[in-house]
This record gives sequence, C-alpha cells and structure tokens, in this order.
Amino acid sequence: AEGGRRRGLEATVTREVSKRLLSFVNAQDTFGNTAMHMAVLHGRKDTVDWIMTTDAVNRQASLNILNKEGYTPLTLAAREGKVDMFQHVLYTHMSKDMWTYGKVRMRCTDLFQVDTFRMRSEGEKGVGSLENPHFNSKWRSALEIIVAYEKAEFVQNELFVKLIREKWERFGKRMYLRRTFLPYLLLLAIFCALAGLRGKELQADFFNSTAIEQRHCVQTAGGWKAW
Repeated sequence: AEGGRRRGLEATVTREVSKRLLSFVNAQDTFGNTAMHMAVLHGRKDTVDWIMTTDAVNRQASLNILNKEGYTPLTLAAREGKVDMFQHVLYTHMSKDMWTYGKVRMRCTDLFQVDTFRMRSEGEKGVGSLENPHFNSKWRSALEIIVAYEKAEFVQNELFVKLIREKWERFGKRMYLRRTFLPYLLLLAIFCALAGLRGKELQADFFNSTAIEQRHCVQTAGGWKAW
C-alpha cells in the first residue's frame, strides 16, 4: 500500500511539473529564443523529443516560433551547421507516416521551413509570433540560409542534393540559359565583331601611312632618301 501511494504521489508530482514546464516552454528570452531553440543550439535531442511529445498543441507552436534573428529551431540548426540536429527535428517531428506495411513505411516530410520563401502581406506578423513564419519580415528558409552562409556541412545532404537537382531540371537550367549563357554569347559575339572591325581599320590605317611614306622617298646610290 505504501508503495502504491508513493508511486501515485510521484505520478502526481510528475504531472504537476510537466504542466508547469509546459506553461513556459514557448516563453522567449531577450534574444527571442525558446526552450526548443536552446535545445537545438546545444544539440540536446532528448530535450527536443520531450518538448515535442509532451503536448500536441505546444508541438506546433514550438517549431514555428522565430527568434529575433528570424530563425525557427529548424532553421537555427541549418544556420549553425548542425546536420544531425536538423535531420532529427525534420524527420522525427516534421514528418508523418503515410502508410506502413510490416517493417516498411513511407514518410512524408514537410518542406514548410526547408524550401519556401517569405510571403508579403499587409498584416505582417512580428518577430516571435506563433503564426505562420512565412509572413515574418526576417523569414528565410533552411535552403536559403545554407546557400547564403555557405554551410559546407550540408553539401552531401541527400535532401538538399535532391532539391537542388530538381530545381535545376525544372527551371534552373532554362533560367541559366536565358539570363546568363545566352547574354554572355551575345556580348562575346558583339565584342568579337567590334574587335574584328577595329582590327581592319587599324590595318588599313597602317597600310595607308606606309604607302604615303614610300611616295615621299626616292632611291639613290646610297639607298633610299626622303624626297
């Protein structure tokens, strides 16, 4: 009986502690960081898992909060080059099972914060809002951050390799040809044409000046003498 009361008391204390912790789990410090931001920053996967599995409501809010620099916990992991933490948050807490067959399952990964751009709106939300981070003026996706800060840690990451390859095949190749390669060829052709014309002009001027000098000279016994 004593053991049962003790276990019941421990369960009650645990629930009370969880409620109190959840009351400020999305609170932000002076830099706008939440507990999730700090857990990601220090590589604490166990803390991330606890925050995300303790309460379903706080789970979504914790992943969407931006700090004062405009980073969510996921994009903060990208900014710091923490590949393991990035993949843990993305594949564990931002993916869901679509179907399962025995030991085989297919998971759908949300690219909500991975490859999206800021959406401009008249009613833009402020920093640290629990709303859609895409409407924040400081929002940048993980892919944009990785490219902007040249995070070499993600160079061989399968997800980003696939994203970049698909972008190249779908529209990047055409944009490169239209905006870079074709204008370069046009400028090169114009340069070559102008260089050729200028070369002919210089050649003609040289021959004309040589002919004029020859007409003002006569041959003498000692050689050529100016006339």
